[in-house]
Amino acid sequence: MKKKENKDTIISKLREYFSKCPLFDKTSPFYTDFNSENPSNYSLNSLPGTRMTKDILQNKYYIRNFAITSREYTPSDLERIENLGLYEQLQEWVEEQDDEENYPNLGKNLEVTGLYVTNSGSLYENDPKNNIGLYQIQLQISYTKYKK
Repeated sequence: MKKKENKDTIISKLREYFSKCPLFDKTSPFYTDFNSENPSNYSLNSLPGTRMTKDILQNKYYIRNFAITSREYTPSDLERIENLGLYEQLQEWVEEQDDEENYPNLGKNLEVTGLYVTNSGSLYENDPKNNIGLYQIQLQISYTKYKK
């Protein structure tokens, strides 16, 4: 039996938010923690290192790390420059969203307080023939979970 996506998870809400970014090709799939072997496709990937603190009222403050990756064609300098250009534009888009406080809605009792790029886009890995590569940009979201 095929499982249904739990749309109430933070990772699901982040994927939904970023999949609507106008920079991404809407005909390409957008996955979670997965990139297919065939270009072009995107993925939102959870990374380790989530931090949490509490205040005196028991509100919790989180900083969560994640990455966006894409599998792209890389046989020529022109294609690699174009791919890196997408990630430069994505960094600018994320900075604009943060400046305008246009954040994803994470759900009840959760308030996003920041969205940041922590490592700019780069070619993360390439196949042995240098024809297909995996690009990555690392991000961080900070949010508060208010005590009910």
